[in-house]
Amino acid sequence: MRSQSIAFQTPITLQAVAGGRGLRRGLLAVLTTSIASLAPACSCGGDVIVLDGFDADSDVADVLHPWASGGKVGLTVRGIDGFEMKTLGDPVIEGAGSLDPDVDIEGGGTLTFGVLTEEPGTLTIRLVDKDGNQVSEVREVEVVEVDRIELAVTAPTTPDIDLPAVDPTNILIFDGQQAAFRTSLFADNTEVFAHEAITVAGEIGSGRDCIACADDSCEADRPGLEFQAPFGADPVTGTLTAGSASLAITITAVPPEAITDVVLDQGGEFDGKRSVVAQVLQGTDPVFGAPVQWSVDGTVLADEDNDVPFEGDVVQYKAASQLRQVAAILGDRTQTIPVSGSDFEVTSISFACGAGPGAAAPAALLALLGARGLRRRRKATPSAH
Repeated sequence: MRSQSIAFQTPITLQAVAGGRGLRRGLLAVLTTSIASLAPACSCGGDVIVLDGFDADSDVADVLHPWASGGKVGLTVRGIDGFEMKTLGDPVIEGAGSLDPDVDIEGGGTLTFGVLTEEPGTLTIRLVDKDGNQVSEVREVEVVEVDRIELAVTAPTTPDIDLPAVDPTNILIFDGQQAAFRTSLFADNTEVFAHEAITVAGEIGSGRDCIACADDSCEADRPGLEFQAPFGADPVTGTLTAGSASLAITITAVPPEAITDVVLDQGGEFDGKRSVVAQVLQGTDPVFGAPVQWSVDGTVLADEDNDVPFEGDVVQYKAASQLRQVAAILGDRTQTIPVSGSDFEVTSISFACGAGPGAAAPAALLALLGARGLRRRRKATPSAH
């Protein structure tokens, strides 16, 4: 496990609810609840549920998933239906993990903390009040050994957009730029969860741990890694390892003159928003991290304070009646597409996730891309011509 620490924008969440506690089915080593561990010594009212960020939050049931060994998982505790959160003390973590000393335990309306997963086995989460009395059922989560790693772009799937596949043996990054990728972890063909469970070795450098969107939504977290384009024309190689899994990767820097095409791909409307993706290509292979600039009706989207153009291979906008001419600009290449919209934002399908202070996860695809601490995502509304 790497010692680098990240901030969890969507940690595990414990929420108090009335009624029964539902459990996800069909998962590897499903979370179990120990009824015998109830100790109603605290008159806190209500109850709590536990969420780990792998799936979208629930208000009625625990949402926990098997965790990868040797990683980090963020947690949050919330009280509803009268549960008095101010009564909670520090959680007790036992078994195949421990509290993460690099993540502050914060109280108030929620209780947030981090867990370090260790060797495979059962990890227990016990919530206590400030006097050490148990206030809810003990949760048991299975910590498992990863046996497969898969790479993908950090953006979730969206209607009408064909996001490029990531070939680990041929990752192309625009010269001088960075690109981040979702690193999905599996055990026995079931996706498991933890951040910073991957070790990076080889010429590719150490990479940078970050947070990506899940394949189907930015309302759920996945681990990610960001890589810098190598210096020089020669490819660099390296290996990602987690548990018993090993994935060989090769990264090559692509200079501007090697770009052969820029293809615009427009997404369907979702929650009043649409997106245009600039697919940057060398031959038929996608090039990630390209510093694409965007203009609307001839006005380049730029920072209002210093006029520096925003860069990223996606522009997102709100659907509107006014027809605008949107252009993607990369060097001497310009591709234009008519759209009906307003409130344009620039982001990327391989955004530098977790690079900034963080932002609330959006509901749509590429509102999306900027979901977790995106540096390059900026908003601009050009004046009408």
